[in-house]
Amino acid sequence: RNRSNSSGSIMSMDDDNSSIGSTSITTNKRNDKAYLRESVQSKFEKGLHCTRRNMYALARSKFRAALKASILLHEDIHHISISPLHEMIGVVERKLGQFEKSHLHLLEAL
Repeated sequence: RNRSNSSGSIMSMDDDNSSIGSTSITTNKRNDKAYLRESVQSKFEKGLHCTRRNMYALARSKFRAALKASILLHEDIHHISISPLHEMIGVVERKLGQFEKSHLHLLEAL
């Protein structure tokens, strides 16, 4: 099948694979240990920065991103280096009034 693109040119439906390229880039980043290590450190530091400024929702987002990257890096959800991330998420969830979530993350940190 064919269709017109924004410039009016005819292009094949097979040519419209814009999402495929971005998927492979994401996959490459998930497999790049140096990228993941840097991402964990950067997100954790940004989370701390936000916590110090009482920006708890943003801090939670940064710590959760660091947690995700750390799990991908270590390929182990119980790796010891993940404990500080769970601890900080627990602290931030408590500040946000999410006591059950806070409790679960703090238990995971132990």
